[in-house]
Amino acid sequence: ALPISAHEIVGVIPADDAWPGVEVFTPLAPNPDAWRDDQRLEAVARLAAGVTLDEARTDMVAIAAQLSDEYPDSNDGWGASVRPAREWLVGERLTTLGGLLLVAVGLFLLMACASISNLLVARSSARIREMGVRSALGASRSRIASQPLPEPGLISTVGVLLALILADRGLALVKAFGPGDIARLGQASLDPGALAVGLVAAVLTVGVAALAPVFLLTRSTDSTVLRSGSRTGSTEGQRLRSALVVAQFALAVTVVTGAGLLTRSFGELMSVDIGFDASTVVAYAVRLPADRFDQRDRAEYMERLQAELLAIPGVRAAGSTTAPPFSSMRPSNFVARSDQEPDRQQDFLPVSWRAVTPGYFEAAGVPVLAGRTFRREDMGERGQRIQNPAVVIDRTLADQLFPGEDPVGRLVTWFLPGGQQCEIIGVVATARDERLDQEPRPRIYRPVTFTSWDQPAVLVRTEGDPTELIPLLREATLRVDGSTPAIDPAVLSEDVRETVAWPRFSMQVLGLFGLVALLLAALGIYGVTAFSVARRRREIGVRMALGAEPSGVHWMVVRRALRLAVGGITVGLAAAVLLAGFLGTVLYGVSRTDPVTYLGVPLVAGAVALAATWIPARRAVRLDPREALVEE
Repeated sequence: ALPISAHEIVGVIPADDAWPGVEVFTPLAPNPDAWRDDQRLEAVARLAAGVTLDEARTDMVAIAAQLSDEYPDSNDGWGASVRPAREWLVGERLTTLGGLLLVAVGLFLLMACASISNLLVARSSARIREMGVRSALGASRSRIASQPLPEPGLISTVGVLLALILADRGLALVKAFGPGDIARLGQASLDPGALAVGLVAAVLTVGVAALAPVFLLTRSTDSTVLRSGSRTGSTEGQRLRSALVVAQFALAVTVVTGAGLLTRSFGELMSVDIGFDASTVVAYAVRLPADRFDQRDRAEYMERLQAELLAIPGVRAAGSTTAPPFSSMRPSNFVARSDQEPDRQQDFLPVSWRAVTPGYFEAAGVPVLAGRTFRREDMGERGQRIQNPAVVIDRTLADQLFPGEDPVGRLVTWFLPGGQQCEIIGVVATARDERLDQEPRPRIYRPVTFTSWDQPAVLVRTEGDPTELIPLLREATLRVDGSTPAIDPAVLSEDVRETVAWPRFSMQVLGLFGLVALLLAALGIYGVTAFSVARRRREIGVRMALGAEPSGVHWMVVRRALRLAVGGITVGLAAAVLLAGFLGTVLYGVSRTDPVTYLGVPLVAGAVALAATWIPARRAVRLDPREALVEE
């Protein structure tokens, strides 16, 4: 005979990251004994031919309204939400991050265009006299305009090859460090369509950048160039190059400000007090199927397991709960003060709830503020119906239901008017164990015998390194029941880190973009300043020969560069205010106009500009006046 828990394999489907962590699917059949108010299931449906999403949504809303009328005790006030599978899988956070990345990529393209244009304009300015000679000797404007074109072609070719290498390595890093709940992230690859778009963008960027020097050369190749000497090269294209530097700094400041806001937000998120220490807690699940365990069996199993775990040297406390901390399982219900019980469920207070064993609060590290926590007698005996069963509430719920009063010994009504009345035996601290970026919901704790949850989570608080005890925890779990192994034991702090995977990922990506943007801006202002010093060698030599102080020459070079940087920073801050509107949904504890960020980023950008102009300025100071005066 087959074991009771055995299943027959009826099919095999391809491995797919659309269901991360799921390897086995079992049938889900209607259960007449299940509670109608159990709202933990999600339905996936395919639209019939010719049916629109709006039509399906209208039908589901009508069905929900009908169920609300037929079953007011369990369905009153419940509606229906219908959304596309793509939106369900992708989610709002990935959509927001994707939009930010597209904006950042667009800004980078503009910065690349500005950098290349600056480079080509500077080189072309140095050749204006040469092109004047060519024009005077009869060269056509089209011939002259074609002179700088091979260089942009070479730049685009090298850039595309490097981009392919960086894209491949970057995708590997995203797979390794990206949030684990991105659907099908493991199957992501360099799509040919995306590569084609990138190739076209690179060619167009370089092509647009090449137009500036072409315009400069074709406009300046007349006989006046021959009479102007080197002074023409020093002024032609100066305004265009300056405008490009301003644009580079504006784009850099925009991206860096966004990265700064996300970094500040992440810092605020990491400083959130979760209400307990997760670094020494190991959490894992056990599977207790309904065909082998009823509610009382599960409670007895957990008692035996707790005894085995506590016998392990280094284990300080152990307990279990229906919903593990920092998981996607977040059960909800409704409660009200029994002495102020509303007539409608809509007026009850929505709460988070957990069913836990004695020892859970000590294992989780949640402090007891008043009264006591659960004992063995609170669990009840098999078949026993306890009048006014014991519950524990957290401080948030106590403050909302009993402001300024002692809630211990008071009664609350569960779920709906006339529902089960429960006695509060204790108040514990509020545990932020669902999402760090949201305020914790008020919570009520019930004994583990309250529910028939078939996969409880076990929490074990240890002394020393918790990873060393994981093998012993596995062995102890199998000793209690050989068919219930410990499922995926891990240190709870890893789950805490996973909850901030999205903010950390967003911060890292935009931060990397910001560093590259600052680097490009620094290279741009360095190139312009160096070129300006080279073209003004004769002027600088004259100034120094007439007695100009080196500090004055140094400040003259730096002042012009900083003026460009300040202009770019000002424009960038204005653009950053607009960009911050996209960050409103992903920021935590930080305003979109955070003064620290908006003061710090200009200082950093100014320091980068100052550092980038320092070397060209030093070269100007060290210039030998005699050499400069004899140059053409």
